[in-house]
Amino acid sequence: MEIKYPKNIATAGRQNVVLALTTSLDPLDANDLNNGTSPMLLLKPYAGVGFNFSDSAKNKGGNGNIEAERIPDVKVRTQEMMGKIMEEERKQASRSGAAGEAELEVGTRILFLPEDMKEGKGKTAMEIAEMFGSAKAFNAAENLRASAQRNPKYAKNNNKQADAMYTAAVVVQARETVVQAIPAADLKQDQTIADIFSGDMNKAIKIGSILFNTKHPATKAAVDLHKLIQAKPSVQALLKREKTVSENMVPYKIYGPVIKTPNVKKLDSEGFTRMYELRVECYPQDIEHPFRVQLKVTRGKPIQGRMVGAVEDRNTSPDYFKMDLTSWEWNNMIDRADWEKKLVEMAVHAEMTAAMRKADHDNYMRRQQAAVPQASAPAVAGMVSGMAPGGY
Repeated sequence: MEIKYPKNIATAGRQNVVLALTTSLDPLDANDLNNGTSPMLLLKPYAGVGFNFSDSAKNKGGNGNIEAERIPDVKVRTQEMMGKIMEEERKQASRSGAAGEAELEVGTRILFLPEDMKEGKGKTAMEIAEMFGSAKAFNAAENLRASAQRNPKYAKNNNKQADAMYTAAVVVQARETVVQAIPAADLKQDQTIADIFSGDMNKAIKIGSILFNTKHPATKAAVDLHKLIQAKPSVQALLKREKTVSENMVPYKIYGPVIKTPNVKKLDSEGFTRMYELRVECYPQDIEHPFRVQLKVTRGKPIQGRMVGAVEDRNTSPDYFKMDLTSWEWNNMIDRADWEKKLVEMAVHAEMTAAMRKADHDNYMRRQQAAVPQASAPAVAGMVSGMAPGGY
């Protein structure tokens, strides 16, 4: 059986985008020792873990690495953030009030999904809708509803899951749908349907009417959300809280931003080398998806006389990748990275320690030999000829 991605140690998925954590935590070998590398470094100079993005909608991908020696720092920073996230959860729970009903509903775990969504089984309705997008989420809700009709015994539970899946689908659809500025409706900048309906409802209805009358592509998202809010007012409270949180979010640095040039000797036909910028940030106020991994991939001209570094080509449009992760998704990734580093180091520690002791002994003997004065040849000959038979 073919293993397509043997270096993957953790993954997270959203609509069209997969983020895979891969390992390049390679141990030292005989060649490294023969070239003078200290065996107690244990790992190759390039050792680390990679964050590999794949966007099927854009048919593009990109990857960036976190160095092995930076993994402990990333883990400690992550642990520090968990305290802030949990405190924010407590604060938001105490003031969520009206949003609580909708939040509880979209937090329902879904156990029955179509075959092409099976990776989402057991996740919450909102996690599934964010992972697969609103179109598939609507389909999942319809399947649950149909299952409830076919199986009266499980109808109550399936209908509850269908309601949750539908609510999550409508909310995600509203987040996905962007409306360009409409001066006539006092919409001065591009906004999503979710943003529009999280504010003044009269203004939102006015904008919705303009969308409907002009047969705007965003009409369905606006109508679906308006109907849902009428039936479940807590949905608007949830949208308002999300908007307030997003407007006041201040990030904490977990890693980077670090600009890297993996191989300045590897050039394209125009003399440019690959370069990227990786950063990981935490937004404790966003208790649903507090950790953000961002990657920028572009190219640049290598800097003459330097082993690393390049000047970015401003005429090249960079590729950007981003994923917001739940606390458990990020903690799983960094914990796996930390353990993988330790396990590789443990596997070679005895061998490298033996190599270290041998090299240390060899160095000592060389120093001792270099410290012994070298007598002249005639003096040595005289000492030998003057000795009594049998020595001293």
